[in-house]
Amino acid sequence: MKESEIIVELTLLKKLILNTEENADEVDKIIEMINEMSDEQCKQFLITGYREISIEKFSKGEVVKRAIHKFNPIYVISEEGCHDNTYEKESVNIAERIKPSMSEREIAAIIAKVFNKIHYLNLTAEDFQWPAEEIHYYLN
Repeated sequence: MKESEIIVELTLLKKLILNTEENADEVDKIIEMINEMSDEQCKQFLITGYREISIEKFSKGEVVKRAIHKFNPIYVISEEGCHDNTYEKESVNIAERIKPSMSEREIAAIIAKVFNKIHYLNLTAEDFQWPAEEIHYYLN
């Protein structure tokens, strides 16, 4: 029998009616609502609605490419970058430098260094914390 590591991405689209105070943050309210669900409520929430499942073979390169593509740093930071950029060159460069024992901060520093060099930017590790957290999650 063959064993494989895979990445499963489950996207759930669900229409909800949300009652909030006038100045309340809807995102915070939804997160609070989900965190307070019982196991049964959570199960019902997950099995209803529109689901899209994506499965890909696990590799460090694929994890980095997906995290960087989702974050889309040039577009997010400048709003001038190409929204469809896959950051292939950057992702390969970053994946080659990441070691499994690295912290989120170390990974973010690598991402910043690569993007600063390739795109002539002056960004910090803090600017890349979100993709670093995702990469760290999958690699550790």
